Amino acid sequence: MEKFFSPRSIVVFGASATKMNLGQIVLLNNKQVGYEGNLYGVGSQEGDVNGIHIYTNVDDLPETPDVAIFLTP
Repeated sequence: MEKFFSPRSIVVFGASATKMNLGQIVLLNNKQVGYEGNLYGVGSQEGDVNGIHIYTNVDDLPETPDVAIFLTP
């Protein structure tokens, strides 16, 4: 349960690098409240959102995140 309640890294699936969507909002909210771990996004287009990298493939993440959030249709 430690990884769930105190994750060292979080990935959000469905985050957009080009337009505001729920995935992007979740990433930005975590950053704004002072989350100190690593944040990653996975979406259809690679890019950056306020310093958070958005990957197009989960296999490209530099680590295995402790928590995954899925916000896809």
